[in-house]
Amino acid sequence: MLKFRSMTPYQFNALHELEQAEADWNAVFMDNRLDDQRHTFLYQIEGFYVEAFYHRVHNELVRCKSFSSIDQLLPYVGKINIDALLKL
Repeated sequence: MLKFRSMTPYQFNALHELEQAEADWNAVFMDNRLDDQRHTFLYQIEGFYVEAFYHRVHNELVRCKSFSSIDQLLPYVGKINIDALLKL
């Protein structure tokens, strides 16, 4: 198992796709959203966020995008359940 503590967004981006998926499973789930083609899940890992994009029809991971800017959380504002974060 990979060590995900103290990981930076840059280190996350350097991981293989399967390792990114494993990191997502060990992260704090924050929210999700749907559009015509994708189901997007938002996770928090240490001090950054990850969006995992899944193809809706094939139910497979398309890509992951990490970021640390709270500006990129705007699509989720008002929907994020912070209960899980308060337990950290």
